Amino acid sequence: MQPEDRYSQIFEHLNLAPVMQSLSKKHGRGRPEELNVPAMIYSLLIAKMEGIEFVSALVKRLKSSEEFRIQCRFTGSNRIPSEASYSRLIHALQQNGLLEKLQDRLVLSALEEGFVSGTHIAVDSSIVEAWDCQFSESASKRRAARRSKKQSKTPELEQLKLDVTESQPPPVSERPRKPTYPRGRASAEETERRRKEREAYEASLGPFEKKVEDMLSSTYDELLAALPRQAARCDKKNSKGRLTSWYGFKANILVDTDSQYILSGVFSSANPNDQRMAILLLKGLPL
Repeated sequence: MQPEDRYSQIFEHLNLAPVMQSLSKKHGRGRPEELNVPAMIYSLLIAKMEGIEFVSALVKRLKSSEEFRIQCRFTGSNRIPSEASYSRLIHALQQNGLLEKLQDRLVLSALEEGFVSGTHIAVDSSIVEAWDCQFSESASKRRAARRSKKQSKTPELEQLKLDVTESQPPPVSERPRKPTYPRGRASAEETERRRKEREAYEASLGPFEKKVEDMLSSTYDELLAALPRQAARCDKKNSKGRLTSWYGFKANILVDTDSQYILSGVFSSANPNDQRMAILLLKGLPL
């Protein structure tokens, strides 16, 4: 199929009207819109179909190919959006949660029409690396070398630093550490004290830090609120049995293998294992 025919077949079944209505201006007053927001949304979807990974590559393609601009619904009078404009659009879509609502509506429609039976469901995750060298080992070594080469600060700066530190509020009490005890038999009083310490420590843990079986009693909203979403390092074995390590995130999806519908998906840190993410995704399914 030609690209335009392939895009039309896909966009015909996507109801993007709620997204367009939410992102459009609420009234006609004020500065007129200079960007074609519907075309920007279409271009983001087409970029995923064409394997365009970065927004910078998408903007470059729009500037260099007139045919691609027409396929993305841009007209001749429209200004090509910048990378910052796309960043603001993606942030607005993320804050509104419109794409998740459209996905849920699509899954419910497929369930009503009988396309999704739910007989065979698969859970898998994909690596999403973080393009941030803030916590990389090489950057840490360079920062440590720069700090070691710096001269000692003057007494005035040290006094200023002391005054600023004293004016700050006291730090919040940290979560209790996992208690460890020496070997040997303990008395009855010591056993009771250790039991209370273990209970206090287990109560301070979040749902994703407890045992897997303890997550079953939590609701979907509780698990979603406690889900770690910051970039983290993860080590796991791939399909060939080799240990791989990366820093970033994971995209976790739940798929109906018979119809190939994506039933649910969530973006998380790289360290939660697939077993924990399967509990979260299954709890989010409509019964």
